[in-house]
Amino acid sequence: YDPDDEANNYRQIVLPTNTAAHDAVIRMRKSWISNQLAQLSMLGSKETPQYDASLGEYGAKCNQLWMAPAIKQIGKDRQDFFFAALKSVFAVATSVMLAAVTTIFARDVRRDDNSWGDWSVRRPPFLRLSSLALLPAVLAVFGIVLANFLLFWFDTDFRPTEQQVTNFFEGKMSFHAMHLGTGFLVAIGVLFLTDNHLSLKNEPTILIGILFAVLIYFWYILVVIVGYSAEFLQPSPPGLPYSYAWRETKIHALQPALFLVFFAVFLEITERENGESGWWIASVFKRKASRIPNPNEATE
Repeated sequence: YDPDDEANNYRQIVLPTNTAAHDAVIRMRKSWISNQLAQLSMLGSKETPQYDASLGEYGAKCNQLWMAPAIKQIGKDRQDFFFAALKSVFAVATSVMLAAVTTIFARDVRRDDNSWGDWSVRRPPFLRLSSLALLPAVLAVFGIVLANFLLFWFDTDFRPTEQQVTNFFEGKMSFHAMHLGTGFLVAIGVLFLTDNHLSLKNEPTILIGILFAVLIYFWYILVVIVGYSAEFLQPSPPGLPYSYAWRETKIHALQPALFLVFFAVFLEITERENGESGWWIASVFKRKASRIPNPNEATE
């Protein structure tokens, strides 16, 4: 980027044949470029460059022309940021939702068939839980492969070559396969919460969700180590407080972790057993443990 070339371009477009005005605007432009352009290029910046008011309409016109590309770039940066954020969470979110929905559906089918009895957190039936969680774990792998392929298809303008498709599946094979464990942990967490939230108080239920969220984080450390190529595991460049591997761990693990925690909170908020729904939330605002009446109870 050469300020001199830009200044000459604006001299030809905007200004009349007036050497003094030319020189003043060029000096102003060079100073503004060095001090303001970096701020304008920042995402969401609302900085407005200042110009010499003595230049009148020439300075105002130049300022308007300089601002137009910067404002356009800010809008493009915001759009790019939104799509990048959406693409970062789309695949794992699809995998987690597919595993969770499948688990809830399979559990309800088993209960309707009277083949899914009650059990205690102190004595969990690991074999029964594992057998039911196997299908959701497989579907979690299917979900992340499908979602990542859709993103890959979009990035190649819907015309991927055969070599690109081969590289996609070979390059991400380990990462996708490791989500078998992610789906398994999500399924087990959902079963723990749905089967025991009625028999447990609110805080223990939420602590179970937090426990599984922590397990998910530890699992994703292994996922990134095994599923990512070696260059992503190098030390972070100077100036960055964390490595790319840690960044990927946080981004991917945050979604199933938040899901399990909020799923536990959701179960307790919607619980209507014994009319105790939401007492811990009410106590936060009322400063005392109050019971929220059951809306299904008849009122005198």
